[in-house]
Amino acid sequence: MTDIILCGKAEDHALSEILIPSLSRYGGVRFSSRDQIRQFGPESPAFLVWDCEQIPEVALESGVLVFKNSYRPLTSIQVPPEFLCVFESHNQYAAEVLKNAGASAAVCGLSARDTLSISSLDYGNAVLSLLRNVQTIRGGLLEPHDFQVQTHSRVSPRHMLVVAMVLLLLGMDSSDGFIIGL
Repeated sequence: MTDIILCGKAEDHALSEILIPSLSRYGGVRFSSRDQIRQFGPESPAFLVWDCEQIPEVALESGVLVFKNSYRPLTSIQVPPEFLCVFESHNQYAAEVLKNAGASAAVCGLSARDTLSISSLDYGNAVLSLLRNVQTIRGGLLEPHDFQVQTHSRVSPRHMLVVAMVLLLLGMDSSDGFIIGL
């Protein structure tokens, strides 16, 4: 089971409501937050999504750490060394925390400086551009390329970028595109 940690305010469910159905297509999800534990998909899910306000003490080999825009650090943090980090480009709190921790991250936004950006956008469809090399959680190397994304619900471009980046970091094949959201 692959661990994904979402950090941000407990009442901020917007990202998890898009990430969970997207991940469910790739093997199911067990979701845990402050007030619930739920399972989506098969009995033995491929992903465990933890939703917490701060980064917990992590003694796991690898995973993905996603900073929601509602993330506000309370103290200095220790980023798990083998975790890949993701945040939106305008999330200054995440950028500062990761800079101070000496951790790198995949940044999602609308700038050429970002790791993942939108090339084109139309109702229900988008072309996203991976603008630099990224290493996947299993050690594979993804080179810059464009890929299709289809959404079945009202998904904001910023959430679409973060979820697509998580899927890329998990090593999901983007050659046939991704379906994001419900």
